[in-house]
Amino acid sequence: MPSSWPPDEPTRWSIVLPREPGATRTARTAVEGWLARAPAGVRADARSLVTELVGNAIEFGRPPIRVRMERKPTHWLLEVADAGTAQARRGTRFRQSGWGLRIVELLAESWGTGENGARVWCRIPAVPVRARARDA
Repeated sequence: MPSSWPPDEPTRWSIVLPREPGATRTARTAVEGWLARAPAGVRADARSLVTELVGNAIEFGRPPIRVRMERKPTHWLLEVADAGTAQARRGTRFRQSGWGLRIVELLAESWGTGENGARVWCRIPAVPVRARARDA
C-alpha cells in the first residue's frame, strides 16, 4: 500500500446519487476527495472509472445510484450500484453503446457485476495501469 495513507484515515466511503446528469460530476468530486492523498495516477483512473460507471447507471439503471469505495492492502475497490435489473454489457465493434465498460476493462485490474447486473465493481491497483504500461 502506498505510504501516503496514514493508518488513522477512513478506509471506506460511499455516496448516494440521484439519476440525473450532474451525478457524474458529483461522483467524480467525491472520489477526488476520498483519494486526495492517493497517487495522481490512481486518482485519474478512479475519476475515469467512476464517470463511466455512474454514466451507465444514469443511462440504463434506476435510482438511487450508490457509489462505494474501499481501500484494501493492494488496491482500491470501486462499486457503483443502482436499483435496476439491466445487465452490464461490453460494447462490440458494431454497437454504438457499451464502450464505458471497455474503458473500465482497460483501466481496472479486474471488474465484474453482481445483483442482476445492477452493480458493477472494479479493482483499481495501487500502481496505476498507465504507470505499469509505461514501465513495462
